[in-house]
Amino acid sequence: MTKTKKIEQMRFFLSEQMQLFRCPKCHKSFVQVEKNSFKCELGHTFDISRKGSVFFLIGKAPDDYSKNLFDSRRTVIQHGIFDPVIDYLSKKINNSGLVVDAGSGEGSITELLAHKINNQLLGFDISKNGVDLAVSGKTQSNLHYFVGDLSNIPLADHSVRAIINFLSPANYGEFGRILESDGVVYKIIPNANYLVELRHLKYQTNQKHFNYSNENVVNLFKENFASVESKKFSYKVAVKEISSELMAMTPLMWDAELRTDFEIDQITVDLTVLGGKQWTKKKKLKD
Repeated sequence: MTKTKKIEQMRFFLSEQMQLFRCPKCHKSFVQVEKNSFKCELGHTFDISRKGSVFFLIGKAPDDYSKNLFDSRRTVIQHGIFDPVIDYLSKKINNSGLVVDAGSGEGSITELLAHKINNQLLGFDISKNGVDLAVSGKTQSNLHYFVGDLSNIPLADHSVRAIINFLSPANYGEFGRILESDGVVYKIIPNANYLVELRHLKYQTNQKHFNYSNENVVNLFKENFASVESKKFSYKVAVKEISSELMAMTPLMWDAELRTDFEIDQITVDLTVLGGKQWTKKKKLKD
């Protein structure tokens, strides 16, 4: 898929699905796609990049995450570390309507999902580096990427059927706003033994972070969404050939002083998928 085709795909998608979006500056509707610009009612414009993404951030994109981090993450995900979880999610969301990957990073998970579902899938991330890499690897016509802030998602109210939030920060207020009345949020969170080999490499038994609990994360999700269901995944993955990339992509290890003689043969993947719906009665959502 060439850059030109990706631009044309985005231009056509915005023209056909204009009602899905709202301006992140004034929250008005979009009214026009003119050449490579997307324009709202009040004339605010957002450019379609040569790579085929749209920059919806107000101000400069943060550069907290490097291209090297995203390259490492792509290598690890393409190795198959999350395949069972991705298969489960794809069955849950297939043919359900518009899906958003909130915090799509470099797009590795988003791309794998797009291969498995028939839905339109939109990836949003605040990192331009991540979105640029995502677009470069995009092969699916049902997939589109945007640089955007999850605290100000440029989508219309109640326009999204399902939201994927995979090991990423969330904004439940915005999730609730864009979600259809019968839509579902799927949040993927680490359990106590997620990458436990790395955690125990960094911390001693008497240190605060030697053990991990997701209790607070689960409770906050349950406060914000109704009919919460959960599915746990726990398995080992051989990672000897990608151990350096695994450590490079894991925030836990960014400031760690590792023993040079340490080699990881396998890693524990221990995750829970939480699925929650809108409350039937109006309830203030927490971020």
